[in-house]
Amino acid sequence: MMIKKQIITNSLVKTHNKLAESPVWSIKEHALYWTDIEEKQIFRYDPQTKQLVSFELPCKVGSMGLIEDGGMVLAVEDGFALWDGKSRTFEMIHQTIPDQSPCMMNDGKVDPMGRFWAGSKGPKGLANLWFLEKQNKVQKVLAGLGISNGLDWDSKTFYFTDSLDARIYRYDYDSFSGQIQNPSVFFESPIGVPDGLTLDSQGNLWTAIWDGWKVLQLSPASEILQEIELPVQRPSSVCFGGGSLRTLFITSASVDLSDDELAKQSLAGDIFSFESEIPGKPCSYYLR
Repeated sequence: MMIKKQIITNSLVKTHNKLAESPVWSIKEHALYWTDIEEKQIFRYDPQTKQLVSFELPCKVGSMGLIEDGGMVLAVEDGFALWDGKSRTFEMIHQTIPDQSPCMMNDGKVDPMGRFWAGSKGPKGLANLWFLEKQNKVQKVLAGLGISNGLDWDSKTFYFTDSLDARIYRYDYDSFSGQIQNPSVFFESPIGVPDGLTLDSQGNLWTAIWDGWKVLQLSPASEILQEIELPVQRPSSVCFGGGSLRTLFITSASVDLSDDELAKQSLAGDIFSFESEIPGKPCSYYLR
């Protein structure tokens, strides 16, 4: 099969973030949100007005999800929190990471049934994956992980990345209970490390390849359909948005790059976009 190749040379939003992650598109607001984990900030961008707003928070935010009746659910350094989307403060609702632990919360997303899933990263074997459901109840789903990362669902399948393994896994998924089973390796990257991911409306998987300078589109059979080459080494995550959900937004990072590497990557940490022929799916909202 011929792999389609695309090249992006410029960024959409020049933010120069240290570690931009967890992009999510709000259909209600027609706006893109993401977090800069290292700078303890959440950003909001309106593509129509080109208005960029940032919010400072008191701790690092690994990921976020939109709430049906307003505000956001967050995976902060040591657990789950609720945020009104305006102020500096948030309400901590569940601590998942013990004090003095080397782990911290990382990527997350709301599943089709309104649960917010988020995992941690840390030394190999110490990280976990949980979901937060109605009445703010927490359930541990996976244990013994390395870097819990990109995740998404279709009706019967859960896709999940452990970046320390450099693999994307596939699980059977029961949408009613949230239970997953029968893991198998869906994709193992020969170059770079799979990071954040999203599914499009036809079941293809799009994943950012950290240290790989690219985003890949993979078929449900794990075949590489398309490579989107970027002018930055560390694309970190992806989501679909825009009026027709055909715009693939791509976050990136500049963290831990040397001065020489940064000199060659003036756009590192910016937000990029790519127009896809296949639309994505609207994000799910956390139901509390």
